[in-house]
Amino acid sequence: MCKMEKARIAYNGPSLEYGQIDVRKLAPALLDFTDLIENANLAIGGEYQI
Repeated sequence: MCKMEKARIAYNGPSLEYGQIDVRKLAPALLDFTDLIENANLAIGGEYQI
């Protein structure tokens, strides 16, 4: 049986004042989040997928 969960990614910082964020700051954070999700999936018995 497959179970799905939802997660929310939120940014809170000075860039919100102007409605923009530098992609050089955003990209590494998204890559780290991807690693977190992949490792959590492996920890609960999932398979690594590219």
